[in-house]
Amino acid sequence: MGWYNKQIATIKEGKPQGFWSKKLAGITEKRNRKMRDAVNKAARLGIDNCLKYSIGRIVFGFNKRQKDSINIGGKNNQKFVQIPTAKLK
Repeated sequence: MGWYNKQIATIKEGKPQGFWSKKLAGITEKRNRKMRDAVNKAARLGIDNCLKYSIGRIVFGFNKRQKDSINIGGKNNQKFVQIPTAKLK
């Protein structure tokens, strides 16, 4: 979802702190829909595999602040930090 950050930064450039507009709201809504769709598809894929292989229990680990201060490169870091693991859970 790298396009989101770039578009937001471009629109907010030179604007005061806390600037918001209908265009920003539209871009954010589109991103939220895409993220929700991706999370739902990932969950469905996991559940389908569990049903296929007769797995009856799913254990989902959750480590608080696991995405803080990671260093996996500039582009990968931006993409990984935005994954909504809490929603998937």
